[in-house]
Amino acid sequence: MSKQDLLHPNYIPKIFTSPGIGSFYLKRYDSGLTVLGQLQQRPIIHPKLMINASTLGLNGTQRLQKILPQDDWMYLPDMIQEGNAIQSMTRAQQLTVGCENERAQVKLKELLRPLFPRAQQYLFMPVLDAEFTKLSISGMLATRISYINDLAVVAEKLGIDIEHVRQGMAADSRIGASYMYPGAGFGGENFSHDIQTLASTVSTTGVKSQLLAQVWDINEQQKELLFRKLWNYYQGDLNGKTVAIWGAAFKENTAHVDHCHSTLKVRGILCRQCNTALGSFKDNPTLLNNAINYLDYHNDKRN
Repeated sequence: MSKQDLLHPNYIPKIFTSPGIGSFYLKRYDSGLTVLGQLQQRPIIHPKLMINASTLGLNGTQRLQKILPQDDWMYLPDMIQEGNAIQSMTRAQQLTVGCENERAQVKLKELLRPLFPRAQQYLFMPVLDAEFTKLSISGMLATRISYINDLAVVAEKLGIDIEHVRQGMAADSRIGASYMYPGAGFGGENFSHDIQTLASTVSTTGVKSQLLAQVWDINEQQKELLFRKLWNYYQGDLNGKTVAIWGAAFKENTAHVDHCHSTLKVRGILCRQCNTALGSFKDNPTLLNNAINYLDYHNDKRN
């Protein structure tokens, strides 16, 4: 967002941060507040359509609205899948929108008319409901991932091929195949933040629910599973070994390693002084160095 954008009288700003965990999340949230503070001082025409697409927890949109209360605010959850952004946006069957203001609803429909021309493609609801919906979707997906991973550990002990089990479960129309692949656990900056935010929200209500805590614990254990297998295979002697990690990012078609499911595996390998080759990163020294520096930094913080 440039200074020229802010000064333009017809500019419709969109506060779109990428919240992560801890200080990174707070830094981005503070950046959004700074932008709103600047807009508050500009001689722009009101009301403007203000779209919050960031996961700032429950009542996050309301906190932003207090800074510019004269504008039309809504919450449009960021459902775009990283690595599959265009298709996940253009092929969405229905958009969940937190907005009860009819004037703002008309503006949004006109703004998105080239992609979503039909009225039934919008599911309008109160802002708080939409914010909770976004967190709940992430919680459901995380539960599916941790469930199949938990089953995979049990299946291995019983001599069962988890792939056969997965295919049988996916064949049931009530279950399907999405987010039902066993592996190294889920990752991603925003996804991980959603799970922690939802778990925190549940705990503050006084409801005795341990499901999300168990989902998170299973995922944390899963992150270390492959490294433990490697450690056991070589009986703890990894010095001088060359270890290739296929796909160091948190998911396919992206180069991001922030909160990736392979972070603990790579960190463990770095701690054991192995020579590492991070899949296709070996052909791109810049990406390789960025990944190693990131993991080194967070490894030092953890220790």
